[in-house]
Amino acid sequence: MLEYIDENNWHNCIIQGQVKGTKTPESYLLKDGKHFSYKLEKKYINYALRSSNASVLFLCDLKNDIVYFLPIQDYFIENPDKYVNLANAETESMMLHIPIGNIVSRIDDSKLCKLANATYLFKDGKVVRI
Repeated sequence: MLEYIDENNWHNCIIQGQVKGTKTPESYLLKDGKHFSYKLEKKYINYALRSSNASVLFLCDLKNDIVYFLPIQDYFIENPDKYVNLANAETESMMLHIPIGNIVSRIDDSKLCKLANATYLFKDGKVVRI
């Protein structure tokens, strides 16, 4: 879990995440050159979707010292059909696509700060950002 603290002000703004690492990032790069594909367990995805805090998949490129991230709830909000596929699938995992532009950075952490301030609700098989 990561907590967003603004100049020593604690706001209870939390990001929960799962951190994965690779020394061969090119093996996860899709043919479109714009996304990494990473397999995540169905039980963790369901856990993440039911969290009121932002749940993020962090993919650490150990070769180039870059960390990519995917906000899991937002991924399924933007791709609602993928949740239907996940719910109906008999497999234990699902491939998620991480945009190569989602990079953890000290220079621009605005995306992660917004995620830390986000609240989610899972109801009737759908996740919404409130």
